[in-house]
Amino acid sequence: MKIYECDGCHKEIEVYDEYEPEFCCKGEQCGCRGMPINPVFCDECEVRVYGRNPLLEELPKLPF
Repeated sequence: MKIYECDGCHKEIEVYDEYEPEFCCKGEQCGCRGMPINPVFCDECEVRVYGRNPLLEELPKLPF
């Protein structure tokens, strides 16, 4: 694991060693504004961006 900044709040988080941000352009050719196409988020920002983090929620109990 290595230390990287959350793309939402810039708080330090741990990511896999293999993670490298990827970009489609330098932000001048499309509407991405130079942001990575594979962003990493801390748990709080992931909830704000995606609505919920299923890994942080308890799984529903099955009736059987």
